[in-house]
Amino acid sequence: MRTLERVVLALTFVLSIRAGWPAQSSAPAAPPASPACHAGVYRLADGSVAGFGISFGSCGERTINFAGVRGQAVELDIRDTSFTSGDVTLRGRLVLPAGFGQVPIIVLGHGSGRRSALAHAWQQRAFPAAGEGVFVFDKRGTGGSGGRYTQNFEVLAEDVVAAVAEARRLAGGRAGRVGLSGVSQAGWVLPPAATLTPVDFIIINSGVAGSVAEEDRNETLHALGRKGWSDEVLARARRLSEAVEVVLASRGKTGIESLKSLVTTYSAEPWFDDLAALDTPTGGMARLVQSMSLAQLRERAANTDWTDSAPWHVDSAEALRAQQAPVLWLIAADDSAGPGPETPHNLLAVRRSGLPVTILRFPGTEHGVLEYRVLPDGTRQDLRYAEGSVKAELDFAIHGRLSGSYGNSERL
Repeated sequence: MRTLERVVLALTFVLSIRAGWPAQSSAPAAPPASPACHAGVYRLADGSVAGFGISFGSCGERTINFAGVRGQAVELDIRDTSFTSGDVTLRGRLVLPAGFGQVPIIVLGHGSGRRSALAHAWQQRAFPAAGEGVFVFDKRGTGGSGGRYTQNFEVLAEDVVAAVAEARRLAGGRAGRVGLSGVSQAGWVLPPAATLTPVDFIIINSGVAGSVAEEDRNETLHALGRKGWSDEVLARARRLSEAVEVVLASRGKTGIESLKSLVTTYSAEPWFDDLAALDTPTGGMARLVQSMSLAQLRERAANTDWTDSAPWHVDSAEALRAQQAPVLWLIAADDSAGPGPETPHNLLAVRRSGLPVTILRFPGTEHGVLEYRVLPDGTRQDLRYAEGSVKAELDFAIHGRLSGSYGNSERL
């Protein structure tokens, strides 16, 4: 069995390159008032880890003491940059292992949040410590990047293409295999990006292989099913979700009358409040339609700027077929916020068409391939990334293939 190499990442938690790592520490020691000089990745002298107390050496020493074990900062080659995508300036950073040889590089895609990737993406230090370069950038409208925040996947795909070009430019002769990697919403952004620029691989964690409409339907029905509603109720919820799809796919041009009729009919039934409380397109539209008259809805649709909304026609499975890069797709078996049964079905169909697609499904994991525990109120609390999930991503990027087992995952 290979020796575990443990590194402390972003000052507050431990990452095991060979296994997995806690999603967050419990009661970490408070960092110093100005911890910027300690930001980095640290290799511990002892592979064992117990407890979460951290103390910092001076800035010049670049050391920490983690649960009684001394750690030394890993030297990395860090290059900050600004680059353009269309008329928007984006901030990025290339982080490479120290040295002069070629290394594989991943360009990190984004999920749906507005957080600065430069400030929060842990991969930018953890992966270079394991021998893989990372290019990370703030997507438009977030962090230090310009432009307006958008959920338009076609625009975001063009930004990824610009990021790939900038990563290759900065890396120069050190660039080996260059690929794309991302979580969740990145499943709709990275495959289209790969149709616009050649890449060597694609890695998706908890993305939907299909359309936005499929994801909305799956998440809505899964949430109602967990609350114990019957198949008959789920069939009604499906009809409502499909009516929402018509309205959003047409950008409000058709389907408003039918949707208003369904909401009026179903709003008197006991399950409707559970659906309307969901943080999904179907849930949000149900609340909106219930609160407005038909005339108000028509006016709202006519006056809405749809430019930055997610295009419901984007189908990541179709985009995969239109590009050539091999794919690794990680699936969380208990995902409540993303892929349903259509994702593995669609991925297997893509593989049968001739594209190399490797699918790993991790049992007992939530969105992001995170292990969890169920709290007394029935909600799930994320605990840590599934053992083997990060190793699978590193192996695929560095070696171009998987070898052996990865935790308790099953290969489909």
